[in-house]
Amino acid sequence: MPVLPKVGMNIAACLNSATSPEDVAAVPGKINAVEGELRTHGKPQFGSSKHLAEMLLEARKIDSTKAAIMNVRPPGDHEGTDIDAVQEACNQLGWELADADRSGLEDSTSTIDVILDIGDFGWEPSLYVVGASPLDVVDRCHRLINVLGGMA
Repeated sequence: MPVLPKVGMNIAACLNSATSPEDVAAVPGKINAVEGELRTHGKPQFGSSKHLAEMLLEARKIDSTKAAIMNVRPPGDHEGTDIDAVQEACNQLGWELADADRSGLEDSTSTIDVILDIGDFGWEPSLYVVGASPLDVVDRCHRLINVLGGMA
């Protein structure tokens, strides 16, 4: 599955009152591919994904309409992430792209739809898609993946 990060995929969501990673629900143990199908290892639990929770909470400081987040693998190869393809896909969808690194979200506009972390030594690149709800995020991931796939 080309969009599945090596570290696994996850989805997280929170209520408007969320202030800490313990207030954000995610799938424990990530979502992985088993025999070509996505599988979870448990039901969503609060506090089960610190990294994804922190990224969502940071995004909410800039865009409070976002309450869910999902990570997917960005396009690219062994030479690096195809940043231009990600930006072009966001442009086609009319979405705002923000940047992040190990320390978190970098300065951004008043809305965020996609967050790109190009990775670093020992740190896998990742695309984070944010939305109003888990269903919205899944729909947005499908739309982004379709646009990126059409650019290949």
